Amino acid sequence: MAVPLKSLEKMYPLLEQINREYEKTAKVVPPDQIHITLRFFGDIDETSATRISQAMEKIEFQPFRVRAESVGQFPSKGLANVLYVKVYSPEIYMLEKTVNKALFLEGIPEEKKPFVPHITVSRFRKPTDLKNIMVRFGNEKFTDEICNRLIFFKSELTSGGPHYEIMKEIQLK
Repeated sequence: MAVPLKSLEKMYPLLEQINREYEKTAKVVPPDQIHITLRFFGDIDETSATRISQAMEKIEFQPFRVRAESVGQFPSKGLANVLYVKVYSPEIYMLEKTVNKALFLEGIPEEKKPFVPHITVSRFRKPTDLKNIMVRFGNEKFTDEICNRLIFFKSELTSGGPHYEIMKEIQLK
């Protein structure tokens, strides 16, 4: 389940830099697929997908402001497997809790890992040194926008990267 973003133009130089410097080892997330993941489900069956959709129907949450600025990496030290943009918003934490409560009430087990709000922008085939990217984009401001939608989508991994299909979408109001 994720929050889609609209204002990504300021992220293009970052994506282009990754494509230029790491073209053989990086899989950059296409701009139309960039989002803030609230909950990753992995492989699920039809029953779970239905429960997730039903949980979404019960979520009541107002649109909220989110800032995306600076970059980070997973793991946080040493060579990186993932490059992300940091997300700042007190409401994103409240939305994540609201989503998890609705999911739990529909029989979807709680997430064990702590929530780290971020936007994945690239995955690397092998651990990579990203010092150049961290220095250049460490203080960059990428977006400051109002988020008003929540989506549940199916992710299918392909050789060209993940392909997303929207299963359910709700408006925050």
